[in-house]
Amino acid sequence: MVLIGSRYCIYTGNFNNDMIIDADDLSLLENDLYNYQTGDALTNVNGDNIVDIDDLAIVDRWKTILRGAFKDSFIK
Repeated sequence: MVLIGSRYCIYTGNFNNDMIIDADDLSLLENDLYNYQTGDALTNVNGDNIVDIDDLAIVDRWKTILRGAFKDSFIK
C-alpha cells in the first residue's frame, strides 16, 4: 500500500519486490505475455488466469500514477 494524497492505495506491478516498478518488472510481464502464460501467474494482475494486454495496461497505468505521485523516488 502507498499513500497518494490522503488515500492509501494498493498498487500492482512490482513483481520482483524491489519497491520499484521498472524495466525488470515489465520484462517479467512481457515474457509471460509473449508466452501467453495461463493459470496463477505472478504477472496476472487482473485475476483472469491469462497474462494478456489487459495486465500490461493495468501495470502501465499504475506506473504513470505512481510516477506523478512520487516523482523519481518510486518509479524508474
